[in-house]
Amino acid sequence: MIKKYFKVSMLAFSLMLSSCYDKNAFSPTGYEGMSPEEVAKEIPVSELTTDQLMVQAYVKQVPIIAHRGTRDYAPQETEAAYRYARYVGADYLQVDLQISKDGHLVVFKDDLSTSNSNVNEVFPELDRYFPGFKDIPLNYLTLEELKMLDVGTALSSGLSSTYKREGFEGLQILSFEEVINISEGKMPNGDPDLADLGNRPGVYVRVYDPSSNTGSISKLKEELTTYGWYNDNMDNLKDIPTVTDKVDVANTKGRVIIATQERNSLAMLKTEFNGKVPTAFWLYYTRVDNTSAVEYAEYISYGIDNGAHFICPSTSDTESHDLLQVWHSNLIRRTHARIQGYVIDTKANMAKYTHNDLTESDGNDYQLDYDLTDGFISDRPDYALYFYGEYYLGEKRTPKPPSASSSTRDVVFTNLGYEK
Repeated sequence: MIKKYFKVSMLAFSLMLSSCYDKNAFSPTGYEGMSPEEVAKEIPVSELTTDQLMVQAYVKQVPIIAHRGTRDYAPQETEAAYRYARYVGADYLQVDLQISKDGHLVVFKDDLSTSNSNVNEVFPELDRYFPGFKDIPLNYLTLEELKMLDVGTALSSGLSSTYKREGFEGLQILSFEEVINISEGKMPNGDPDLADLGNRPGVYVRVYDPSSNTGSISKLKEELTTYGWYNDNMDNLKDIPTVTDKVDVANTKGRVIIATQERNSLAMLKTEFNGKVPTAFWLYYTRVDNTSAVEYAEYISYGIDNGAHFICPSTSDTESHDLLQVWHSNLIRRTHARIQGYVIDTKANMAKYTHNDLTESDGNDYQLDYDLTDGFISDRPDYALYFYGEYYLGEKRTPKPPSASSSTRDVVFTNLGYEK
């Protein structure tokens, strides 16, 4: 009882410190009149410690992280999206973690509404409490109740007609355990997946503000430990059989990356996992002024000081929204953190942020001989893999990934059992 109370108290203390953190305390002066590029070369920033560098090395240098499995080719964060991402060879399956009313970890990006589920048909009485069935928190329902919903049909409405399939209808919200099963080459329920090719991706877990998902971080540690995907002694992780020349991330110490945009969540992750799990700090343009090197340096320094091994800036074709311009990347490089840009989906975007043999007409605006990002967080993991095999001038992935096309994807989903 004393140990449990101490643990909860430490987490609460960590949250309190994070909430009280004053970014204005980080206010270096003497840079007036200098350009962001000039400031980025000189401003003090935190650097990864030796221990942080050791944990960072658990992760391959250029991972392809399947953003919610895919948002473009299947209903996001469903079994179809994650089985597809595993099938094509993504290194990580990215999940958005929430917690149900009865304390189960579930994978879903947003609150429930009629745009992402048939909640109005299954629970018509909720209109009384949530008019128009808008913004219904997942933690308002139990796991059993959440499993009654069809999210596949609603989420399919946003797909191109090329990728809509009858087989997506009826797909359910997944529990975190079910995504672990998919990563291990199984069906969500743990049965053998007859379409498995032998790829074993890791999981890339994004956690949210603990005030709206109370207990989710401690529950994450508990479940990862139960599944053998985390241990206080990282040499004692579960052994997951792998196949030669296939993705084997799930059988490495880097099998889990935990990410967040929230400062308080980052501090809690450091306390809960003692810095032993690779951790990423996401930056978004509404939170960081992308024209201020001082503010940018404060953000990334906070991330490093609170256990981040990776900095993940949002990218955009709109310059004012793009947090991964040349000086941004150069500033992060000074911390020795690796960079995972998100969300990078198109040939032009991939060309913009990497060292490649493409021209400006293909989107290679900077014509750099180095990378601005170390891999992609992408809705199109098959094309990201193809890009690195076809155009990238750094270390090539082996074996070379196949071409990515709508016809190829059609074959993949058919092989996975989702009827057209």
